[in-house]
Amino acid sequence: MSRHNEAGYTDGQMVASYLMDAGLDVSNIHGQIYDAIRSIVYNRRDIIQQIYQEMYAGSKSNFSCNFFELMRWDFILGENLQIYLLEVNPAPPMTFRGAGIPSSMKNERHLYNAMRTLGADKIGGHTAKGNWLRDSDVLVSASICYKSTCESCTSQECLLCRHCLPDDHVTMLKESLGQQLNRQGMRRLHPKPMMNGGGSVKEYDTRREYIPKRERLNTAWMEEKCKQDTYWCR
Repeated sequence: MSRHNEAGYTDGQMVASYLMDAGLDVSNIHGQIYDAIRSIVYNRRDIIQQIYQEMYAGSKSNFSCNFFELMRWDFILGENLQIYLLEVNPAPPMTFRGAGIPSSMKNERHLYNAMRTLGADKIGGHTAKGNWLRDSDVLVSASICYKSTCESCTSQECLLCRHCLPDDHVTMLKESLGQQLNRQGMRRLHPKPMMNGGGSVKEYDTRREYIPKRERLNTAWMEEKCKQDTYWCR
């Protein structure tokens, strides 16, 4: 382990190397962690949002679209490398350089990635939150939207056409686009990756009627972006 550390590898890479040397298959560990975090956050999102609404009641924060919180998830590995969740820490310590702790640089990187994804940094004099994006940057389904069948916006396939999108939904899509472009080392939980094993685009969810409208719209938009460029599929 010390040899790997001296070579500059991360703690995760060191542990994975040790386990592989022991003849164990580590390929599914990160997938288990991702699925566990996504499942918990997605299934408890209304409760999480309600808690923070109560915590910040009366503040100027707007929780109608989204909110932000850093959390640390602690897992342990079982004998067969199955994961078990120990706890979720909503206020992880973020000790930075100068404290003599090796993880300080990692904490700085995590915080930077989070701030950049949220648009709290500056890019070319504009924030990454979305005000540097045009409506045309988020528009999809051009081959459908110009047809006369989409004039009334009654068809489901027309919901992503610009004249059918309320302005607040356009703003939401701009924020989603900005987050995707600026996420650095972050991974999105929703919508989940949209690529099959063979590299083709897969349908994300066949039960969309159970998904809130804004999430359903964002999912459909991500699918269309994924069809245009596989960068958006992950």
